[in-house]
Amino acid sequence: MRRLVLGWMAVAMAAATPAAEWTLALQAWTLNKKTFAETVAETAQLGLTAVEAFPGQAIGGGCVGKMVYTMSEAARAAVRDLLASRNVRWLNYGVVSVRGEAEWRKLFEFAKATGVETLVSEPSESDLDVISRLCDEFDIRLAIHNHPEPSHYWNPETVLRAVANRSRRMSACADTGHWLRSNLDPIECLRKLEGRIVSLHLKDLPEKGVRGVKDVPWGTGVANVDGILKELRRQGFRGVISIEYENWSPTQIEEIRRCIQWFSAWGAEPAAALPRRHQRAMGFHHASSRRRRPATWSGSSEARSRFSSGSTDRSTISLFTPSLTPIAGRPPERATSRFHRPATIPRLNRPAVSPRSKMSCVWLNTASRAFRADRPSS
Repeated sequence: MRRLVLGWMAVAMAAATPAAEWTLALQAWTLNKKTFAETVAETAQLGLTAVEAFPGQAIGGGCVGKMVYTMSEAARAAVRDLLASRNVRWLNYGVVSVRGEAEWRKLFEFAKATGVETLVSEPSESDLDVISRLCDEFDIRLAIHNHPEPSHYWNPETVLRAVANRSRRMSACADTGHWLRSNLDPIECLRKLEGRIVSLHLKDLPEKGVRGVKDVPWGTGVANVDGILKELRRQGFRGVISIEYENWSPTQIEEIRRCIQWFSAWGAEPAAALPRRHQRAMGFHHASSRRRRPATWSGSSEARSRFSSGSTDRSTISLFTPSLTPIAGRPPERATSRFHRPATIPRLNRPAVSPRSKMSCVWLNTASRAFRADRPSS
């Protein structure tokens, strides 16, 4: 019975840990004065491995052209090389909007050719049926974005009406900062859009209801980012959280780094809430335990070499070893929380004497695989 309970707890913990299901990305508008090549380089230096491009940004890196869906094949190849050189994925593209079925088809063809998974847009309502068909045809999502009032989609109710009775690939890109600028409660807006959110532009602001205010580091403003992430976790959200930091002060990059560190530390809280004996049974070791383990890299030599070579997706590293800004070529030296993950999750290899105990072993094995999938191993 104890093993069954611990198995259930392990599965619940895996579900409560967003690292395997949430991808932290940089929205390129954050660095809109720089080229896309410079933005990709900055993304990698921040320890992230995903970017959301916006239309109109100069490509750079020796390539003449802009990040538009009509770019030439040569420009597309140059963009692919830029991304590959920094081990950064281009997942989302927006905010981009066109008119008419012919142009929407070109945009979807461009997304399919470049590997973009989600188009972020504020489309005309007259095009919604066309978009719904194209989403299913190309297997690409379209996320409706909200700018502040009086833009068309500023209220989540309008977004819900737009996606109702249409493709399930039509969804919402929730911009929490613009909701605040429109004097709306981001958590209430997320609840209204439950089941239809695939992407976020996560922001924190110093005050609510003021359109011109600039972003502040996550957790320091009035957005209640902690409550936002808890609501996303409750909903079972799986998708991209983009940092669109609209504050172009001289300390912008350092403030973005603070957002990443805050997000990383936030992810360690679910484990800390469990009793210590349950943490030990599930494979976590407390820093004050009698048998101390060094607070260093605890993965296999193979995983360590993959991390050092840059092939590990650092934006989805287990949040129980949450250093998202490691020194280049070296694994993280120390976790920023009190916990670190061991190389493997120990199983309780007691003989199964009944179908019930056999079932508990199945649960533990499932939880073990879920936790191992959350380690930096690919």
